[in-house]
Amino acid sequence: MRFRRAAGSAGLLLLALSGMAALLLRPPAAETSLAQRMATLHTPTAAARIDCAMLRAQQPLVLLVLGQSNAANHAEPGPQPAPPLSLWHGGDCYRAQAPLPGATGQGDSLWPWLNQALGGELAGRPLLFVLLAVESTRLADWTEAGPLHSQWQQLLLQLRASQLKVDLVLWQQGEADSRAATTPDAYRQGLHKLQAQLHAGGVSAPIMLARSSYCPPAQHQAIHAVQTELALQAAGFLAGPDTDALQGPARSGGCHFSRTGLQAAAASWVAPLRDWASKQQSVVQVQASH
Repeated sequence: MRFRRAAGSAGLLLLALSGMAALLLRPPAAETSLAQRMATLHTPTAAARIDCAMLRAQQPLVLLVLGQSNAANHAEPGPQPAPPLSLWHGGDCYRAQAPLPGATGQGDSLWPWLNQALGGELAGRPLLFVLLAVESTRLADWTEAGPLHSQWQQLLLQLRASQLKVDLVLWQQGEADSRAATTPDAYRQGLHKLQAQLHAGGVSAPIMLARSSYCPPAQHQAIHAVQTELALQAAGFLAGPDTDALQGPARSGGCHFSRTGLQAAAASWVAPLRDWASKQQSVVQVQASH
């Protein structure tokens, strides 16, 4: 009887240890989920490719767009604006419409609408978009080791190899951190870390922050406040639009933009971008006069 009990106890212990080992060896669920989401990133078609050398000769204004679903292709689908925007992806240039390459989702995107609202140019230079946007990503997914961090670091290396200089970074993210109840200090530190990693990757351009944190029923005010604080006070950050103000009929399914919200979100980017471009031109004129 004692032998049977001892054998039974040993068997239970072995099962417990095996279970613990399996848990330790299993990849974290969040990382697996992120990798699965990233596997759905859109890629361009060869038919949409255009001559990058021709674009570079026009000295395009390069906008690096980073963020989560509201920077991706998750808005309510519908007819696309014309003409398609110019997009750099993986070392080549393309004319693209939503769903845009470099982003998740099967719906519409605000960037073709922004391109249309700006007439395809800013400060007399044609716009060239570079996009990486993955749904439901927290700021830590971008700054900590993992599949998304590796992807955008590789993107920066490809940009440098293509001899394209990023003029401005557009950051449209925050809803996932509202839902995860990320603390204000952690989010603030995360944005500074993102900025440092961009600089280390050769991108010294300022980061224009959208106030983008609204995703009910999550409380979003804390993340919104940090975005506002850094945009107004921190070096290297600029105030983008307050897309959190677009609620009610401007949303489809709670978090993502409806058709009317999509166009309103795109329009809300126009003023801060033109203000930034105007200040840049003034700096150039002052430098030229000396």
